[in-house]
Amino acid sequence: MKKILFDFLPFEDSYVNGGALYTRTILLRLLKENICLNGICKNVNNLSLEIKEIIEKYQIRILTIDKNFVFTINAEKFDCFFIGIAQRYNSYDLRHINSKIIIVCHDIVDICRYKAKIDRNYDTIYDFYIMRNKSFPKLRCYRNLLKRVLFEKSILGLSMSRDAMLKKFGYGNFAQLLTQKNVFLITVSRYSKYALEYYFENIYNEIQIFYPPEITRLESKISEAIKNLCDGKKYFLFVSADRPNKNYWIFEKAFNEFNAKKNNLFHSIVVGLPERKKHNLHFLEKVNEKELEYLMDKAYCLIYASTGEGFGYPPIEAMKFGTPVVAAYDTSIPEICGKDIIYFNPIYQEDLYMKLFLLVENYEYYINHTKNVAKAVTEKQQNDLQKLILYILNKDCNG
Repeated sequence: MKKILFDFLPFEDSYVNGGALYTRTILLRLLKENICLNGICKNVNNLSLEIKEIIEKYQIRILTIDKNFVFTINAEKFDCFFIGIAQRYNSYDLRHINSKIIIVCHDIVDICRYKAKIDRNYDTIYDFYIMRNKSFPKLRCYRNLLKRVLFEKSILGLSMSRDAMLKKFGYGNFAQLLTQKNVFLITVSRYSKYALEYYFENIYNEIQIFYPPEITRLESKISEAIKNLCDGKKYFLFVSADRPNKNYWIFEKAFNEFNAKKNNLFHSIVVGLPERKKHNLHFLEKVNEKELEYLMDKAYCLIYASTGEGFGYPPIEAMKFGTPVVAAYDTSIPEICGKDIIYFNPIYQEDLYMKLFLLVENYEYYINHTKNVAKAVTEKQQNDLQKLILYILNKDCNG
């Protein structure tokens, strides 16, 4: 029986994100196999109630990340240590672990955005945007701006070497880990694979690409407030607006101009920012997983303005419901979503403004083609999930 150590660190986040949902889906699929599965995290008390219920149901033993955890892992002689989000382990030196390590790096968007100067320009705009709204935490914004100014000052006039940049972003341990024979790196798109190859030297084993699986949603209820908010409205949906790389500010500007020309016929629902209503903009700070599905199903369109993705779940999730998508032509998004959605340049708000009109003018076309795109991606997700499970369980990762 295979003895697997599984990464529970992503489940300590207080918010739902694609990486944690990915890791949870892999966990639930692995638990169907005849294996001995153990978990590892920093503090079991920080795990969500849903994960605690899974631990209890399957009687999963949880190890703790402490100063001796590498010694503990070696003593247990695991066949494989599966890490769902590489960045969670940036601060740990895993080179002395003897087990096979399979580590998933969905993207290195932080590095890529920095090199393109997007994090400095866009994130500063984002911080100024949310500081203008009384409901937002201004102290956090001032802190972010100060950090950015100090960071810029520290490298003013200097050209950082690749190694210095990786160290600055906390990838020093990760870079060294990839040079080892027992470490196997997985990513989720061709874009991410070549970005990793571009920035990291001497990766010992070839990077494998597996599309992330369809998300296994946990049962939850849809509130009447969500149903009432959606009822009878033609609304554009924007998700994860609290993350600067999702580029929310460009959507609000373009939508307001577009909607004014359309006699305020449309609404938008924005997930991730503190609840309030502003003209035809409706903000929801948090929704559960079923509510998010409901919002995607009922939406007129999903807007995905991200300036950096390794894969990007939301467009595919929306298209499964037949909901058209207007997305940034950026990083992995065109690779995953194909040609039958509307793309715009995430730098230019007037381009998004124009594409909103294009969507309305050709709405039936995009309704008819959306599900076909999602079907093709879903088939690959299902096939790649099975391949990934075999990859984790097999002794020979190169087989």
